[in-house]
Amino acid sequence: MHSLRQKITFGYYALATLIVGLSVFAFFELRLIGDKIVAGAHVAEFFDATLEIRRFEKNIFLYRQAEDSAENRAFIQQAQGLLQDHRPAFVSFAGTQQIDALVHSLRRYATLMETYTASGIAQPDRLENEIRQLGKTIVTAAEVIARAERASLQASLDRHRQVLAASIVLLAVVAVGIGLLVSWRVARPLKRLEED
Repeated sequence: MHSLRQKITFGYYALATLIVGLSVFAFFELRLIGDKIVAGAHVAEFFDATLEIRRFEKNIFLYRQAEDSAENRAFIQQAQGLLQDHRPAFVSFAGTQQIDALVHSLRRYATLMETYTASGIAQPDRLENEIRQLGKTIVTAAEVIARAERASLQASLDRHRQVLAASIVLLAVVAVGIGLLVSWRVARPLKRLEED
């Protein structure tokens, strides 16, 4: 009887340990997903900033207003700040080389825009074309990073769902196993006693 009690106790301890282990694992998985959501917000903010950069770039070419130049400069600084402050997150989605190239492109773009707006006269088409090309390159890179971020988050959510489903199945199997063990080791001897 003592041996039976030990086996039942061991079974419930094993079940409790499994539940705690799976809960801790789920907690860290959810924390990782939370971190990816925060990183995704920075990526979205960066993407929005690049679109605003292009919008004010077009306004500068059309109207040559000082306000548009100031807004363009502010969004360039915002984009540069996001890349600098959250570099590990951006690198995780795009890789070091791509982020370094993007930082260089933004710096070059800022220099070209300063050159364009500083003169205050009509600029050569070549400079406008270079600015447009560089702006397009920056927005395309931001789109690639945003897609990679969404794919990474979706993969994490899919993995978490699979782990959760597997955990439920495992817990059900262990609980049924313990129930069958108790039934077989306790109920059958009691039934025999009743029959005697």
